[in-house]
Amino acid sequence: MKEYDVIVVGGGTAGVVAAIQSARAGAKTLLVEKTGILGGTMINAGVNFPGLFHAWGKQVVAGIGWELVTRAVEEMAGSLPDFSDYDQGHHSRLQVRVNKFIYAALCDEALVEAGANILFHAMPASVRACEPGAGWQLQVCTKTGLSEFQAAVLVDATGDANAVALAGYELNVPAETQPATLSCRATGYNIEELDI
Repeated sequence: MKEYDVIVVGGGTAGVVAAIQSARAGAKTLLVEKTGILGGTMINAGVNFPGLFHAWGKQVVAGIGWELVTRAVEEMAGSLPDFSDYDQGHHSRLQVRVNKFIYAALCDEALVEAGANILFHAMPASVRACEPGAGWQLQVCTKTGLSEFQAAVLVDATGDANAVALAGYELNVPAETQPATLSCRATGYNIEELDI
């Protein structure tokens, strides 16, 4: 059985940030991601404009997320919006657009630099709490079969509370939830020729 101080399940934005912070703090950290690329919805669903970091002209969110976003903009020789001009219409004008492939590569790089391990194409098959204060045992399904892991701390960053549900804890799902976001781009057609 492989042992870690911290195992983070889910390699979206929250999971990446949690794993980077954990590893930077000196914890032996493993990030488990079901796909082959980090970044979650920003990358896999093409919603590559992260939420707002500024409100009313002032930065209110910073940290590792901001670090990754600004590095992605710099890599593409891009520029940030004028955050001081909060009254420029809809708040979406203050969202930062990032190249999703650059962003994913920067997530990989930051995790490796921090000393975290990454396990791609893997997801938890079972999660069990050990005796109180003794951490967690995970069985993870990989491309080559099941692997056993133990961690003092488990972070569920799946977005759907998959690890929590596998551990047998009750989920509180509100009757009304936020709908999923789908962004897409269609090209190579003549709109006048469509039968709509």
